Amino acid sequence: MTIGNLLATREQTHGDYRTKAETIQSLKRRMRCPDGWDNLTPYQRESLEMIASKIGRILHGNADEIDHWQDIAGYAMLVVRELEARPTSAAGGAEPPPGNAIPPNAPGGEPPAPSALAGWASFGLPRQT
Repeated sequence: MTIGNLLATREQTHGDYRTKAETIQSLKRRMRCPDGWDNLTPYQRESLEMIASKIGRILHGNADEIDHWQDIAGYAMLVVRELEARPTSAAGGAEPPPGNAIPPNAPGGEPPAPSALAGWASFGLPRQT
């Protein structure tokens, strides 16, 4: 498959790149506005940003593409897995790890995205190819 063919296929399922990118970036900007954003861990932030990308694909591309919905569930489950691995507090919620949230305007910007998506099958969600 040529790059041109790949891009044409992706445009059918993901939507027009330029307009989709505008929507996704708008969603991400809005997510960063509430004070709660600064209290999130890097993996919570990354999952929310990836979910925003998938929402953009749904809104601008093929909303019936199962892969988009599986990706959203997968990114949410990655956070659930991390939270379940934490010790619980007396209030019943997961205790935040010390120093895990990134302060706003941290030098060097955001950390690299986690590469934890290799195991989609562990969620019972096979990747569409």
